[in-house]
Amino acid sequence: MPPASRVPNVTGELEDAHASEGVMSAPHEPPPAESHPLDPTLPATLEEARERLRGLMEENPDLVGFSDLEGRILYINPAGRRMLGIGETEDVTRLFAPDLHPEWAASVIVREGIPTAMREGVWRSESAYLGPGGRELPVSQMLLCQRSPDGRPELILSVAIDISAQKRAEGMQQLFNEVTALLGSSLDSEATLRNLVRFVVPRLADGCWVTMLDEEGQLTEVAAAHRDATKEQLLLATLHHRRPLDPRAPVGLHWVLRTGELDLVSEVSDFWLRSAIRSTERMRVYRELGARSLLVAPMRVRDRTFGAIAFIQSESGRHFGPDDVAFGQELALRAALALDNARLYQTAQQAIRARDDVLGVVAHDLRNPLNTIATSASLTLRTESLEEQGRRRLELITRSATQMDHLIQDLLDVTRIEAGSLAIERRSEDVASLVGEVRESFLSLAQQKQLRFECEAEDEVPPVQADRRRVLQVLSNLLGNALKFTPPGGRITLKGARVGEDVRFSVSDSGPGIPEEQREHVFDRFWQAKETAHAGAGLGLAIAKGLVEAHGGRIWVESTPGEGSTFFFTLPIASPEQVH
Repeated sequence: MPPASRVPNVTGELEDAHASEGVMSAPHEPPPAESHPLDPTLPATLEEARERLRGLMEENPDLVGFSDLEGRILYINPAGRRMLGIGETEDVTRLFAPDLHPEWAASVIVREGIPTAMREGVWRSESAYLGPGGRELPVSQMLLCQRSPDGRPELILSVAIDISAQKRAEGMQQLFNEVTALLGSSLDSEATLRNLVRFVVPRLADGCWVTMLDEEGQLTEVAAAHRDATKEQLLLATLHHRRPLDPRAPVGLHWVLRTGELDLVSEVSDFWLRSAIRSTERMRVYRELGARSLLVAPMRVRDRTFGAIAFIQSESGRHFGPDDVAFGQELALRAALALDNARLYQTAQQAIRARDDVLGVVAHDLRNPLNTIATSASLTLRTESLEEQGRRRLELITRSATQMDHLIQDLLDVTRIEAGSLAIERRSEDVASLVGEVRESFLSLAQQKQLRFECEAEDEVPPVQADRRRVLQVLSNLLGNALKFTPPGGRITLKGARVGEDVRFSVSDSGPGIPEEQREHVFDRFWQAKETAHAGAGLGLAIAKGLVEAHGGRIWVESTPGEGSTFFFTLPIASPEQVH
């Protein structure tokens, strides 16, 4: 007979237990005890207390077990036996505590857990046990050191709570975060789907493919992957082959696309295959894939199912179950949203290109008749016998034609900037000369509006490598806005100064300023604040941004509502060999 072991009783003392039985034996009966005089609900005897403690351990839904200081298991409760795949009558005293854990967890417990529990009385951490079939079972574990009356360590108590569901949820959330980042990495629909199936295989399935349903009721596979290269080639051979939607299939891909419902097949059978697939060719593909388990999730947005993702398990031996339903639905939903966003973006880009094409054609075709009008008006103004009223009308026509020509030029510039065809002729330009020229152009306009106009270029500021006409256009657009929005009596300041390897120009005003929520839009084409709507075409700042960036510089705005705004832009300094 093996030697007797000792397990803790309710009093904290040690009692004998037959080790080979793996359960606590009945202790020696103490003298009968009276009920507690202050609380009649307390047990009348220590035996009742022991039985209650024994019952708590037996009925506890978490793992509870004892081992001696050498690691020999003395007791594991029924819940713990089920978690670890140990039979109800199996002798646990033959087990060694570290062997119940995966290697990494056993190392942590031996190196850290046991010493801490013996030193401090308790140790808590996330750990893992080995479940049925060697599957790793994550747990939240607590080790307690039980001591004899004289304070010597005697036993180690382990309490472990299964946190598999929590870890699975955390793992799924991490996967969803990765999927979301992957789906958002491209606005190319086909590239997005190729990336998706590559992500799924082999992390989540042995094979995966995406089927799209068009408005004519035709199905087309557009992306596929499989962990087996030969089977992947089989799937890739089916891509872009159109076939009609089966209106009768009661299960499978066709049913999912018709109903928008998910189909989970834990075990693929011949009966299911014949019910889901009517095509001989598709049946051959499924059989050669060796599909054992299948999950088909609909891609659905705005009450319309436009595709589905199929996941299969084959040679890995894994099977999909109810826990995989939420995963399949969520992944398909995120894929559907990504594809819908890509479609909306492509539609918007097509609309923008169409608009720009129209703008380019209209702007180009308007110039010829506009030039004719302007030339005719100018020639007529030279007539000496022209009456004063007629002269004023012709001058108005000339000014209007000039304004229209500027607007047409702006439209053409915007189109060229967007197309990347804007011509920039760089040469070394003196900053003081640029500031001086624009000052002469705007000084009289500022005086007419009763504004103080100050211009300053720092001494010895180096020349810039730039297209003079385009830089003057940028400055004119910025100063034109400043004049437009600064009330009489205000101030406008133009400066040029060296900052590092660039020259920074700034145009400041004492106008109303720009609210923070509007600043990110001020350089957008055709955008205007509500307060200044109809004050222009909304192209000046967009053109200024395009011209500055074409020079390799950058442009930005700083503003305080009620105090004014400052627009900054930089241009690269001309190298010594570029300075003439």
